[in-house]
Amino acid sequence: MPEDFLLYGLDPDEGARFEFDEDNHSGLIIYDMPTVVAHEHQRYSYKTIPLAMIITPDCIVTLHEEPVPLLGMFVEGKVAGFDPERRMLAALQMMYQVSVSYLAYLRDMNKERERTEAKLQKSLRNDDLYGLMSIQRSLVYFMMSLRTDRNVLDNLRRSTS
Repeated sequence: MPEDFLLYGLDPDEGARFEFDEDNHSGLIIYDMPTVVAHEHQRYSYKTIPLAMIITPDCIVTLHEEPVPLLGMFVEGKVAGFDPERRMLAALQMMYQVSVSYLAYLRDMNKERERTEAKLQKSLRNDDLYGLMSIQRSLVYFMMSLRTDRNVLDNLRRSTS
C-alpha cells in the first residue's frame, strides 16, 4: 500500500475524500464519523474525526485517531452479510454504519436542546446559553462532515461506473 495513504490516514485533520493509486491498485477512503467530547459539568459536545480505510487487493485496513466502538460490531460479527474478503462492499458497509450513527447523536443533541430551552424559559443562565452554543457548534461540524461524506460517496459511485 502507498506510504502516503498511511500518513493521510493518521492525520487527525484530514478531510473526507476518495483516492485511488493505480500503481498499487489500492484505494484510500477517508470518511468523517461523529464522536462525543466530554466536558465538565456533565456536558457533552460532538465533533467528527476521520476514519481512513485503505483497500488493497489483499486486505482492508482501517486507521483512526481514537477507539471506534462502531468498528467492533464488524469484528464481533454483528453486521449481517459483512464479509471482509469483499473489500469494497465491506468499506461501504462501514460507511453506512457511520452514517447511521449520526442519527443517534442528532437525537441526543435534540433532547439536550429541548431540555436547555425549557430551562432558559424559566431563568436565563450563562451555562445554558453555552450549552446551546455547543449544540450549534456540533451541528455545524456534522453538517460539514455529512456534505464531504456525500462527496466521497459520489466520487466512489463515479469511479466504479
